[in-house]
Amino acid sequence: MKKFVLVIACLLLVALCFTACKTTFSSDFGEEIVSNGTFEENTKNGWTLVASTDDTTAPTLNSTIGSSDYAEIVGKYYLTIKANDYTGYTQKVSVEKNSIYYLSAKVRITTALSSNDSALGGAFVAVGTDYARVNAVEKAKTNGWKTIGTYFNSGDRTSVLLRFGVGTEAYKTSGTADFDSVSLVKVKTAPEGTLVTDLPGSDDVATFSSGYNTNKDGKLFMILTVVLGALVLFAGYAVFRTMMGRKGAFLTVESQNKPVSFFKSSAFILIVCELVAFAVRLILINFVYGGSSIDGYVSTATNLVDLGAAKYYFNTKVLTPIGSLYVLWMLGALASPLKLTMGSMGFAIFLKIPAVLADLVVVFLIYYLANRKYNQYISAIFAGAYAIVPTFFFLSAGWGAYSSIGALFLLLSLTAILDRKYVASIIYFSVALLFSTEVLLLAPLFLAYLVYVFFKSDDYKMGISITLTSSIIVMYLISIPFILSHFTAGHPFIVVSRYCQAFLAHAGFTENAFSVYGLFGLGAANANVASYVFNGIFVGLMIVATILAFFKSRSRLDLLLLAAFTFVFTFVMTSAVDTLLIYPALVLLLAYGMITGDRRVLKLFGGLSLTTLINTSYAMMIGGYFGAGENSSPVLMTAGDPVLIIFSVANLLLLGYFGYIVYSICVKEDVKGVVIVEGNYFKYAWSVIKTSAIKVADFFTETVPSWFKKKEQTEDNDAVKGQ
Repeated sequence: MKKFVLVIACLLLVALCFTACKTTFSSDFGEEIVSNGTFEENTKNGWTLVASTDDTTAPTLNSTIGSSDYAEIVGKYYLTIKANDYTGYTQKVSVEKNSIYYLSAKVRITTALSSNDSALGGAFVAVGTDYARVNAVEKAKTNGWKTIGTYFNSGDRTSVLLRFGVGTEAYKTSGTADFDSVSLVKVKTAPEGTLVTDLPGSDDVATFSSGYNTNKDGKLFMILTVVLGALVLFAGYAVFRTMMGRKGAFLTVESQNKPVSFFKSSAFILIVCELVAFAVRLILINFVYGGSSIDGYVSTATNLVDLGAAKYYFNTKVLTPIGSLYVLWMLGALASPLKLTMGSMGFAIFLKIPAVLADLVVVFLIYYLANRKYNQYISAIFAGAYAIVPTFFFLSAGWGAYSSIGALFLLLSLTAILDRKYVASIIYFSVALLFSTEVLLLAPLFLAYLVYVFFKSDDYKMGISITLTSSIIVMYLISIPFILSHFTAGHPFIVVSRYCQAFLAHAGFTENAFSVYGLFGLGAANANVASYVFNGIFVGLMIVATILAFFKSRSRLDLLLLAAFTFVFTFVMTSAVDTLLIYPALVLLLAYGMITGDRRVLKLFGGLSLTTLINTSYAMMIGGYFGAGENSSPVLMTAGDPVLIIFSVANLLLLGYFGYIVYSICVKEDVKGVVIVEGNYFKYAWSVIKTSAIKVADFFTETVPSWFKKKEQTEDNDAVKGQ
């Protein structure tokens, strides 16, 4: 039992040591510093949009596939910016002091731009706060693609705010320009005779938030949703504890056969839960364009329709799961008959429909599982938690990610195991893999359990063998329309490779995740090979620890807990992750806490739900996703952001608490059920708060002064001895 705690402690210690050693930025000569400067991921991730209110045309990513540009100059994608006043993007990057850098970009102008300044107006790349001094500008028509660039010395700066686009606030410009290969590299020296501009002063970014695209509406929306989430989580737990103390909390044969009116029946209560869930998602879906996932989904749907499945999958390094690609392909094909414009708010709403529908099914499933143990009112508490806690409807209706589909089938898979329906469990797990690459993390634990059942009982050997083999074959057959072109290239198993690469997809250590790397200010820094090696070590040890924990408890129900721990650990302790990774863990924690009634798990679910809500809403707020529509853009949290630091610490503490819970339940077999509270739990909670406050007050009024008295007496005695 001590081994499990030792493994977790070692992982925490090694991770902290590694991150602490990487806090000072450095780069090699010629090493690219800009994140997503080539747009080859077909997204604008890493860049913050800066545009005039008069410029309503959002910049678009265009494909070069099939043109001479693809092979010769710019790769698969480039960015087109059309402006009437000014439109562009910024990105804060770290630099070394007193070093020379070369800032450049490729531009293409088919029609000369017009500006209020003949020298500084046009298509440009520059250091944002020193635009007039450090810039490279082009206004005339170019003969194809042209590289523009400038050299500067960082001086005492440790960070600079890069900017490119068409026109600025001071030098307004109208026209259209194409951009690609935005780059910043450290050089030993500039070419002879080339001007190198010295940057004045210290950091050009005075505050951590200067690159954020925030607005009053976004701040208000974030505050309201976080407060709402905290209140709903506490109220739900309090009502649950209160109702558990009343007669008839648990479902019995007698209560099942007892006639009730329709308005008190499970059917009516479930309908209410579903309607509430749909209503809150409908409101948000019309207010928020979506997170960075929507940008990728829009371009993917467009290219699938234009190029077809095989050509698109061959020409792009897309890491989207196969199931999601099928859905996007179908929705993209339906856009034209429904007169939906690709990239519009209407099309974004259309793309979110599958995720919202999956949410409604999860609400039903949670209610169904709860109603097997509790009465309809307590069941409604758990279903209602998923329905109205903003953490969950942010994922589908706000962010627009299809992870909720994967979470649905993962929950179906693990709960099917509880009823020993192993055939159904394997099928559901396979479908979950089709929609969520994160589910791959659970494959070792899932397979270990199937092997355990296979050798333990002869009743399930045939079913497990046939279903597992068939599922692998069917999943491969489903992927064939996308990998036809890879057969001739000698890569018949490219899908497996892409699934593994998904864990290395993000260029930065984290993408706005409240994690150990965010705590040390590495979120926006480029990840390196060493971080991926440590990822493999951490995840490998964690997988071994969870498998050993299962074989210690041998409880089918504990698979839900261990699966949730796998996601949370990976989210908090590894690099190249984003906030979507933790959502399946929350669903599994809710189901496990609901079934077991373990109050520690329910409190952990509440804590992680709240930090995840803050994580998601804050990331969307700084990107301007609340009310900005299709002009919103993902922004990376910067080092020194107090929100990032505080809640990264909170997630580390919650992970440690989670490890303790796993050890307590799986190793010590100690489940802390709900303590029955007489009367109203709200009054009980208030009494606990008052008692705790009194103890704290007593500590400071009695204990602390006594320490000083003892110290003074000791000093007096020492003085006497000295005489």
